[in-house]
Amino acid sequence: MRVIILDPFLKNASGHCYFYDITVLNELRKRGIPVLILGNQDADSKCLQIKEFIPCLTEVTFSLFAATASVNKILSIWKKFSSCIKHIEQSLFGNGQFLLQEEGVIFVPTVYIFEQLCLAWVLFFRHRDFEKKKTRLSIVLRFSFSRNSKALTILLRIFYKLADLLLCRVKNRVNYFTDSQLLKKEYEKLLTKAVEVLPIPVFPFPLNIGKAAIERIPALNDKTVVSYVGGARFNKGFDIFVEAVERLSMDDEIKQRILFISQLDIHPQTLQDREAVSKAAQKLKSLSGEVDNVKIIYGVLSEADYYGLLQQSHIIVLPYRDEAYKTATANILVEAILLGRVPLVSSNTWMAYELSKCGLGDLVFKVGDVEGLAGKIKEAAFGYSGYQSKINDVRKDWESLHSVKNLVDSLVNP
Repeated sequence: MRVIILDPFLKNASGHCYFYDITVLNELRKRGIPVLILGNQDADSKCLQIKEFIPCLTEVTFSLFAATASVNKILSIWKKFSSCIKHIEQSLFGNGQFLLQEEGVIFVPTVYIFEQLCLAWVLFFRHRDFEKKKTRLSIVLRFSFSRNSKALTILLRIFYKLADLLLCRVKNRVNYFTDSQLLKKEYEKLLTKAVEVLPIPVFPFPLNIGKAAIERIPALNDKTVVSYVGGARFNKGFDIFVEAVERLSMDDEIKQRILFISQLDIHPQTLQDREAVSKAAQKLKSLSGEVDNVKIIYGVLSEADYYGLLQQSHIIVLPYRDEAYKTATANILVEAILLGRVPLVSSNTWMAYELSKCGLGDLVFKVGDVEGLAGKIKEAAFGYSGYQSKINDVRKDWESLHSVKNLVDSLVNP
């Protein structure tokens, strides 16, 4: 048996893909199970240092952000599809080093529908080779097909149905997973088949972190630290966080009590969203130059920096606003709870659903409501000990659930 982790988006030693894949890899290593990670062909030097990592895949999704109606753009996207299909096929079937082993598993932990279509297309034509090795395919459906646009939602539903139809040739060897009870309901209704819920593999944490691990974080001076961690994206509400900080940063009492820290790493996104995020980034830079309690950490965070920032934060703000986040998960919420930190999350999201189930509904603010978020930040910072006590009440239950051991058990013992 060998587990092949297939992740076209794994190219940087940071972010969800890296943390997720490495956590699973380490657990498989402990069990003595052979594993390969097939990642992006443009991977950085740190990914290339992982002995099981092979840079051989390409992706389609991110090129769509730049798509327009022009013929050249459409041809460019078609070339991306063709390239993605070719690389998946060559990786799994065209090189002896990558050949599937008996009773093996292809694990796809992070996949957008376009890459899923490419994989399904390959297996539709290579199903005999796939079945000959008694290989199983395990796909994690981490993203909702519901979007703000009804037309886009309908289109995505069609794409997911098409991918599932192509996989019918190997249907007895395909397992669908998700890490959200809400997504489970959504996809079981769409695909009319069982979808199993997996834990989010963030415990135990991948490294022993201490205050010395972070050099990029400014001196805290015993203030309550309120952080925005992650990509500066419109769909993650980066601009909402900045506006709330702007409202609060001029308050003399807040200046003395709260330190705001924001990661500033602008990700690819649509033109309109990019403009809103760029304006918010400029506003944040101006604020950081005007007041002492607003600090910025620029660029991608390393593993140590990421977990160190979470550890040194008291309150973590997650103002997500996209339609997809109604049901899709966010690892950082689980990480915050397991570290005993207080998350503030927007309404109408999976995060709000999970917190409300645990009696933590008072950590939820109305999605897109800057004034509501500002009020919640002040309330949580000034009453921090009480909120942290509530978090600690649910922490043990989350620790026992969200274990990489539980995830790998489901993966290798279906």
